[in-house]
Amino acid sequence: MSAYIADLRRHINVFVYLLIKSNTQWINKPKIHMLLHLPDLIEHFGPAALFLTKTFESYNGVLQQASVHSNRQSPGRDLAVTFDNYAALKFLVSGGVIHNEATGGAATASDKVQNVFSSNPQLQQAMGYNHLTAQPVLCKKYPLPLTRTQREADKQAPPPDLLANGLNCSTYQVARLMLRKNVVGKVQSLNSSVAIVHTLKVLGTINVQHNCHQHQCPVVASGPTQVEHQDTGPTIPTVRHSEGDHMIINSASLSNAELHWVISDLPMHTIGPHNWIRCVKEGYDIWAKIPDDVFDTEEEDEENLKEKVLS
Repeated sequence: MSAYIADLRRHINVFVYLLIKSNTQWINKPKIHMLLHLPDLIEHFGPAALFLTKTFESYNGVLQQASVHSNRQSPGRDLAVTFDNYAALKFLVSGGVIHNEATGGAATASDKVQNVFSSNPQLQQAMGYNHLTAQPVLCKKYPLPLTRTQREADKQAPPPDLLANGLNCSTYQVARLMLRKNVVGKVQSLNSSVAIVHTLKVLGTINVQHNCHQHQCPVVASGPTQVEHQDTGPTIPTVRHSEGDHMIINSASLSNAELHWVISDLPMHTIGPHNWIRCVKEGYDIWAKIPDDVFDTEEEDEENLKEKVLS
């Protein structure tokens, strides 16, 4: 942990250095100050993933829907009560057994209450219940006939030899049979060569981009737009790679970041006090070149927004 914290401090130091060098206006952002305290927080509370919030922002819609009737006085408690009510409702209508500590017995909701859930597919779907996965097919013999509606275009007439045998029987067309329990799909080879590697030997995947800058890859006037790996009608400006072997590792990839960091082996420069003095001067010169009317416009927009809110 000590080695990780020391390495994290160096990376944060380099990041803040480059950020301020680009524009010292970044020092006004509170998150930059919070980033400097991140190593101390990890030492006190554990890895940063435990208190990371960006991952959960995709659930904001669910949280907003659950807090529609909240008075905003205690939103956290209102959300907890709402989700607890949903869990209790799901437990009751799905036939959950409740233990009564006073009598020592157990009870469930009545059949009419459970019927609200069992006979309502929309309610089942809203609560995340799928009866197909909850009740798997119990079959030990294959081939297994599957119930499937045949399309009109796929229907074929019975062979004449089968109809001419004189037997009084019905004929059916078989659309599909399950020949084995697990159906394994086969992908046609996309490359001329195939390599098989054991999963234990795979360290992970990395993101690479072509080195177009060194090879001067041109941008052609137009090229076909690909949708689902198929060329379509609309054309857009397209980069035509001069060669296809020289790749650059994307060290800023958020996926499998540790493997990217190990393979890229980026140099880590030590930033001394004289570097910080030069960094602040360069960043301030860039900030000073920004016209004042840009900030005046932002202040006017904020004042107009405040007036609209108050009105």
